[in-house]
Amino acid sequence: MEIPAAYAATLAHVCAVFPGSLLAGGCLRDLDNGRPVKDIDIFAPNAGSSFEEVREKVGKLVPDSALIGVMGGYENWATEEVLGVFDIAGPHSDFQLITLSSGQDSILPRFDFGICQIASDGINVFRTDAYVRDKANETFTLVRCDDAAQYDRSSKRFQRLSEKYQGWQFVDPSAPAAYAALIDGLNDLQP
Repeated sequence: MEIPAAYAATLAHVCAVFPGSLLAGGCLRDLDNGRPVKDIDIFAPNAGSSFEEVREKVGKLVPDSALIGVMGGYENWATEEVLGVFDIAGPHSDFQLITLSSGQDSILPRFDFGICQIASDGINVFRTDAYVRDKANETFTLVRCDDAAQYDRSSKRFQRLSEKYQGWQFVDPSAPAAYAALIDGLNDLQP
């Protein structure tokens, strides 16, 4: 898979302020599977220790006029290592910057589905074994589910993504037999 020049240029721009940043998740999943890309997510590891600190660094990255939206860190949609999420109109491409207090090794395991565990440093592409299995089997295997709310978010996300990935199946390897009917119901909802 070749990373588009605009993605690589955007990532290089971010890495100048946030070294070790990676393109990850949906944009690469879609690119690698021949689907239309909705948006670009860049994860900045070891970005700082507070929202205020990363907000200051983002100011060095882009002018305030380039900020489309700013969300604080740990909310009901995020894990504790998320310091802030910034929607940015970039010089090469618009993107979402997710700043983390944790290291680069925490980026891929944070994704809920194996098929989303793909990243790039602009040159190399990294895929987990879960990604490779999901791609080969045309599945969305739930590999991270912290609680019932996360399960609900992931199942709703699968329903949305199933429009783009028609015929792909939802798999929850930890689900007891009682949930098999629920999972089959999610798979039957596909268009």
